[in-house]
Amino acid sequence: MLDEGFTYGGLLMGLAALVLWIRLALRAFPSVETMIARYQDEFVVPEARSHGELGRIAACATAMALTFSAIGYAIPD
Repeated sequence: MLDEGFTYGGLLMGLAALVLWIRLALRAFPSVETMIARYQDEFVVPEARSHGELGRIAACATAMALTFSAIGYAIPD
């Protein structure tokens, strides 16, 4: 029972980490309006986005998912 909790907890934490990494990847690309404005030679204010905090949370969630999964698979039935 304890091993299943760690195993499935690690899987759920891994899914949450995957969602966070996908969100970071999507935020890395400029918006469509920004790309259109670049081609129309308009003044574009650079988008100030801070990815530091979300990146740290995603890295911690990934590490926790790996740890929980490893513990869950290491505990004998």
